[in-house]
Amino acid sequence: MSEAMSTKEKILEAALTIFSEKGYDAASVDELAELAGVKGPAIYYHFKGKDAILDGIVEKVENHYEIHFGSPHNIEPFPNSLEELISISMKRIDFTIHDEKIKKIRRLIITEQFRNERMRNLATKHFVTGIENLYVATFEHMIREGILVPDDAKILASEFTAPITQLVHLIDREPEKEQQAMEKVKAHLEHFVKIYGRRN
Repeated sequence: MSEAMSTKEKILEAALTIFSEKGYDAASVDELAELAGVKGPAIYYHFKGKDAILDGIVEKVENHYEIHFGSPHNIEPFPNSLEELISISMKRIDFTIHDEKIKKIRRLIITEQFRNERMRNLATKHFVTGIENLYVATFEHMIREGILVPDDAKILASEFTAPITQLVHLIDREPEKEQQAMEKVKAHLEHFVKIYGRRN
């Protein structure tokens, strides 16, 4: 990694931290530079301004999310059993709850969604449509393979993901309730496969 790229990465990391803590509008370029350990003018060598920094953060975190969580276009592997559906889903949820980049971008999205159209669209994608579409594709596969009962995959995906999203937000607000919330998540997944799973 070049020194220039290393500096750019430091700026993005610092910006994600400050934007998530203070909000986009309240954060100053001087604060970003100080946290990144660079002089103020170095920011403008790499980015035209705060909007470009935000664009860089979103691109960086979206790539990170795609690799580690998946998307409707990147589902590896498909679950080939009900047990794998639970296991893979629990791993995704654990990543969502504990990955620092994802926690920070979620906080930023939640606080900025009413002021910033891009953040609003990301909120819809990550909290509703994106995760639903990932599980639509997953459930279509599992129905074709005879693992789940024939049903409307879109309705199943909504039913599956909505309580999980709700509990992730609860953990964000009240981290002391993580164990209790994760027990509810596990119980929800087990109930889902009990209702919709086909056991031969």
